[in-house]
Amino acid sequence: MVGGDCYITTATCQEHGKSDNCYELTMFRSFRDTWLRKQPDGEQLIKRYYATAPALVELINKQPNRRAIYRHLNEAYLSKCLRYIEDGENVKCKELYVDMVEFLYGEQQKWQI
Repeated sequence: MVGGDCYITTATCQEHGKSDNCYELTMFRSFRDTWLRKQPDGEQLIKRYYATAPALVELINKQPNRRAIYRHLNEAYLSKCLRYIEDGENVKCKELYVDMVEFLYGEQQKWQI
């Protein structure tokens, strides 16, 4: 898929009142479609993300502290990833985004209890 479906980033941007075509989402989608897809593990990472991210976002949205969760994701991961993209440090962005998703997998266990 090319275009939309940046689930976690979209949900974070929406929580901050940003539109679907905001600067951040445009940059992340471009990163995914023009750089990540071309990496040896890119398609695998994208497929795994699409298989799991919608459920993660749904679970976050059910949490009473969802605003704090999205704020943490933005501050600890997404804003840094965006700077990496802007600076052409795509490998660092990929690594940090993978770390964010792994963090959310761990948190998911707590939220489902």
